[in-house]
This record gives sequence, C-alpha cells and structure tokens, in this order.
Amino acid sequence: MEAAGSPACSHTNLAKEYDLGGQTGDKGCLDCGEAFSLQEPAEMGKKAKGGQ
Repeated sequence: MEAAGSPACSHTNLAKEYDLGGQTGDKGCLDCGEAFSLQEPAEMGKKAKGGQ
C-alpha cells in the first residue's frame, strides 16, 4: 500500500523471504516492504522490458 505523498517504488531491491530459518519461496522489496510471490518479480521484469 502506498502512503500519501510517497513516491512509487520500482521494487528493484528484492531479496528472498525467510520464515523460521527456511525460505518461503517468496521475495520481498527491501525498500518498501511489499511481498511478492515467486512469479511476480519475473512478470514485472517482462513488463519493464516491454514484453507481455
């Protein structure tokens, strides 16, 4: 969720998420804290490159 007056995050600083020492398979943005499923970062990369 974007706070009023905050610039949009481009989610370029992603890291693997861990829960109780094990990988969840998800990634999280280190800048804004938003969580993404395994497929979402790949889809964002395709859109950024002009793909479908």
